[in-house]
Amino acid sequence: MIDQFELDHKRIVLSPETLTIRDVVAQECFLPLMTLEIPLSYWGILGTQNKRARSLDIAFQALIEEVLGYYDMHDEMYMHERRVAECIILHRVQLAIDEGPLKQHPDGSCWNPVLGTMIQQRLTLSLAELSSEDKDRLRDFTLGFLSPTSKEWARALVGASSATRVLVAAHTLDQATVYLPTVHEDRVYGIDLIVVDQNVDLAISVKTGLNGSRFEPILCLETPKRTQGQLLPSNEELIYNGAGSLSCYYGRSFYGMLVTTRETKTTDPERRATNDAQALRLSIQKAAEAAAS
Repeated sequence: MIDQFELDHKRIVLSPETLTIRDVVAQECFLPLMTLEIPLSYWGILGTQNKRARSLDIAFQALIEEVLGYYDMHDEMYMHERRVAECIILHRVQLAIDEGPLKQHPDGSCWNPVLGTMIQQRLTLSLAELSSEDKDRLRDFTLGFLSPTSKEWARALVGASSATRVLVAAHTLDQATVYLPTVHEDRVYGIDLIVVDQNVDLAISVKTGLNGSRFEPILCLETPKRTQGQLLPSNEELIYNGAGSLSCYYGRSFYGMLVTTRETKTTDPERRATNDAQALRLSIQKAAEAAAS
């Protein structure tokens, strides 16, 4: 029997080794991409796609390949550096939709959520494999050039930093496997990570708190009730529905978890990761108990 879940999702395996971004790549690849004007002929790639997240994901990846080929950058970067370059290209597409040649495009409003998802997923993986010093250097380097023109990049960095914190904590758990959600699962339900533990499967949504550096996992085991006058679903309702969608489609029980956190610079990242893992482990144990009852 084919495991469709495994076919649809990318497993994330972290190595103890941390990576660095070379200065020559930052200067000769990242900087030109931060100011690039994507040739108008390339926009035709997007015009042939429908509005489904998977189709747009494929189209945007094709656009990335065209841009890297145009600037002859395919062989200049290691894979972890290329992920950052892809984020920058996708961000330039966001700007083209917000204030550039695609501003009046009728499908622009459909493209932006998919772009945001693709950027945050790539940034999450990038931050997970960089050293603490390189994470800070990447933030400072890119924010100096990209944030003044758009708040989207700063927002993506904050979201990716929080998701990375949960990803690192989940990888310290015994017998737990972490997966990236599909673009559709992320865009529609706000699923940032999927954790498959030996006793329970979790769809996790990560949100950034307003203050402090708390790490607070909340299980969403019941249908959240809307307050009077509330029209849009809450974060709890979204992840609850997302877990239900996964359960229905894959024929196995998933539970929703909302993790509130805030990424801040710290002098002791190992201690913070340990505390995060303890909080996540306790919440997973509660989910496992709920699943067994």
